[in-house]
Order: sequence, then C-alpha cells, then structure tokens
Amino acid sequence: MGVGDLLELLERAEPDHRYIDNFLSDDPVVWGADVPWRIDSDYVVEVPVERVLFMEDNLWNLDHAAALKEVMDASGSPGFRLPAARLYRIDADRVASAQRYYDEGELEYQRGMVEPWDDDDEGGFYVHLLDGNHRALAAMAAGEPSIFVTVGPNYREDVLEDEWVRPGA
Repeated sequence: MGVGDLLELLERAEPDHRYIDNFLSDDPVVWGADVPWRIDSDYVVEVPVERVLFMEDNLWNLDHAAALKEVMDASGSPGFRLPAARLYRIDADRVASAQRYYDEGELEYQRGMVEPWDDDDEGGFYVHLLDGNHRALAAMAAGEPSIFVTVGPNYREDVLEDEWVRPGA
C-alpha cells in the first residue's frame, strides 16, 4: 500500500486516543514546519517526507494515526518521541536499482516508494523506519515537509557532521 493510499485511509479513520500518552515526551524539542518533535538522542536527522520509507508489512492502526494527527494539528502540541530508522546514502547503484524496480512495476512493493530515485537524489540519504510509522504518517498528513528520526548505531557512519540535528542549534 502506497503513502497516498495510507493518507487517504487516514482521513476517513476515527481517532483513537487510547495510546497517545505512550508517545509524548518532555525531552528537548526541535520544530518541524508546525509539529514539535522531542529529541532524546544525539543522533537525529531531518528527512524530506519523500525519502521516508515505512516498515515493510507494518501493521497499520489508522485510528491511532488519526489521533496522532489530531494532536499534531492542535495548537500547543506537546511533542512526540522521534521515529527510529535505518539510514542509507543514495548512490548510483541505488538509483539504478530503484529504476529497475520501477520499470518492472514492483517499486512500491519492494521499496514502499511511488517514484524511483533519480540522479538529483544522489548524495542525499533516505531512511527506512523501524519504529514510529504511525507518527511519521500522521506528520505527513498534518502537512509536514520533513520528518525527524533517530538513526541507529549501525547507520550513523553515513551521516555527515553538518547533517545531525541539535536542539536549539
């Protein structure tokens, strides 16, 4: 299921606020366009939404995501814990691979993407979410152009020093 399909389903979902408190935090905040995110790590990057891939076979509870979006839309949103992700640099091999999947009609299934990477994407990075899929989807639905994520230890070497996000910086 593509991002567009998920966003459409989220718009029709009934917000379920039962688990919202599990994702709120008092950690230092960094602001997206309108949504505050709570940073609990020194290893945070900001990723354009088109470079955020959801966990393969994620079990979606769109009522939960709708509740998260509702809180994000409210003024004075308290801020949510960051999603966790694997980070990958986009190089010529990844561009070629994405194009092959696209040509074979399997890009969305294989990568959770709608459009393949192209030469303009080379040098940048994308993330594959491990946790926080609902928070990321809710932020996308709230109109955020990017998502902040925590990068795991095995993926930090691909991040340049000036790409790390620091609260208050």
